[in-house]
Amino acid sequence: MLPPDAAAVIMAAVRDAEQNGSSSGAVYSLPLQNGVRWFELSIATKGGTGTPDTRFVILARDITERKRAEDVLSHKDQGPAC
Repeated sequence: MLPPDAAAVIMAAVRDAEQNGSSSGAVYSLPLQNGVRWFELSIATKGGTGTPDTRFVILARDITERKRAEDVLSHKDQGPAC
């Protein structure tokens, strides 16, 4: 079971891949025991698309460190709080 927000992102990416043959770049987060982790999806169809037997290859890559670095940089860009 996934949180509704994560499931919605994943299902949208699957629909995109089904229509276009692939999808990449969709990002979702999951609250885990060791804190929130962020993932980026890459999805490709295997075999034909748009048929009842369409299969998918799905890769979810942990990008938590990248998201943390982006957050640090975005806070630096905002300058000191007044």
